[in-house]
Amino acid sequence: MQLLLSILVIFSASFVKSESCTTPSVVVHTYTSRSIALSTEVDYIADFSVKCKEGINRLNLYAELEPGHIVPVAYNDANNQYQVSWSKPHKTAVVGTTSVRVFNDEGLSAYRKAQRNNEGTDKVEPLLKVEVYHPGVSREGLFVQTEFLAVVVALLVWWMGNSWRSQIME
Repeated sequence: MQLLLSILVIFSASFVKSESCTTPSVVVHTYTSRSIALSTEVDYIADFSVKCKEGINRLNLYAELEPGHIVPVAYNDANNQYQVSWSKPHKTAVVGTTSVRVFNDEGLSAYRKAQRNNEGTDKVEPLLKVEVYHPGVSREGLFVQTEFLAVVVALLVWWMGNSWRSQIME
């Protein structure tokens, strides 16, 4: 039984292949929300495409948003684009350029190994870096929040309806 299991493991390992991307070329499009009146958090979105010298179409990518915080990067088959997004409250949002390190499977393994060994993860070389610029939030639009206006309008409608009902009842 052990011999059969050993042969099966060796046989299945021969079908597993790892594709590596060297010298990737990256095209990045970024977006950040800026309106403090319409949201309570800043949304960061980075869309990017990766072209490898080896002709690899799809990679498993992982993004380090903050030191020690790794998330998987989404892939869109329709347009061969990758996307990573996150949000932060306005008070803790970084104004200026945020550098997001992107790792492939090999880089993620090295990153996790560095974490386990209590070594610096900043020494692990990423596959690529994506720069996201956020100019800061601004107070566009109304001076009061829309939720407050909705409550005031609802109270006015209720008061007017109640006043008309009492006039009709007289």
